[in-house]
Amino acid sequence: MADTQSQPKCFVNSYLHEFEKDTIRRDVCQSLSIDSPSNNEMYCILHCPSTNKDLNLFDVVFKERLQRSYSDYRAVFFPNTISESFVAAIGSR
Repeated sequence: MADTQSQPKCFVNSYLHEFEKDTIRRDVCQSLSIDSPSNNEMYCILHCPSTNKDLNLFDVVFKERLQRSYSDYRAVFFPNTISESFVAAIGSR
């Protein structure tokens, strides 16, 4: 059995309780890489509170979550700039 304790966890944010973060990690972060650092914490691409995140990756991941009907977007940090295809995907929901 894999040692899940050694796997990095997305920090999600500082204002949610740990049990809420666990739910978000399970339902939203899922198998995303936890490799986006910010403020001495590690995040997935959706929760990283940085304007320097990979916008194309954010776009792809968020649209994939929309297509699967995931609806818990607490603590998702939306970039200042989003693509037209992202707006179209949101508009079609």
